[in-house]
Amino acid sequence: MYTSWARRQRCKEGLVEKIASISGHIQFAALEIESEYMFGTLSGEKGMHRMIYSSVENSGTGETS
Repeated sequence: MYTSWARRQRCKEGLVEKIASISGHIQFAALEIESEYMFGTLSGEKGMHRMIYSSVENSGTGETS
C-alpha cells in the first residue's frame, strides 16, 4: 500500500525490515520513504495499521492480523 503510493509520488522507498509469522503473513514491516517534506506529508499516519484478509468461509466478514 505505502510502497505503491511512494512510487506514484516519485519518492525513494525501501523495505527496512520485514518479519513474517509462521503462517507466512506479514507480522511487522518497516519502510523508509525519502522525499522533500515527507515527514509532514505522512505525519497523520500514526500508530499501528492492520491488514484485513477476506474470509473464504464467511464471505461477509474479514479477519484482521
